[in-house]
Order: sequence, then structure tokens, then C-alpha cells
Amino acid sequence: MAHDARPRAGSLDRLDVAAAPQRVLGDLAISNGIAWSPDDRLMSFIDSATHRGDVLDDDPATGRATGRRPLPPAAGRRRAPGDAVRRVPGRPGRC
Repeated sequence: MAHDARPRAGSLDRLDVAAAPQRVLGDLAISNGIAWSPDDRLMSFIDSATHRGDVLDDDPATGRATGRRPLPPAAGRRRAPGDAVRRVPGRPGRC
């Protein structure tokens, strides 16, 4: 969320190996969850204000996330804040 509360002014950025910022996602409202699959090839991201979740293909070697598409909600319910995160033994914060 923007410091001045402007809607959809947020972004998700990453640092590359040279510590240069790279934009991954833009037009975000309230970032609430980010998680990776056990093999680090899929990244999921939740934006609470929009109740939107996305999944992206993630390349562990480069850190690039591409192919943004909607993450389907759990059957029979609307997405809730924090849906992206669940605990996997030995991998806190991963899904």
C-alpha cells in the first residue's frame, strides 16, 4: 500500500544478483502473502484488497517470475487474506 494511501500504487520488486531492483508485479493494493512451491518453480502472491491471488512461473536460477495467472481459490469459498501461506516441515513460509 502506498504511504499516501493511493489505491493500486504498490508493487512487488526483487533484487537481482547485482542488487539492482527489478519489478515483478505492479498495480497492487495490499500485499498480504507470498509463497513458493516445494521445488521453487511456482510463486503465489495474494493482494488482500482485491481478494486476488496469482501464481507465476519462477526460475530459481535467475529469480525471474513470469506467466502471471489467477490462482484459483479453495473450493467453495472466497479467497481470504493469507491464503498463499501454509507451513511445510523444514521450510517455514513456503507452500
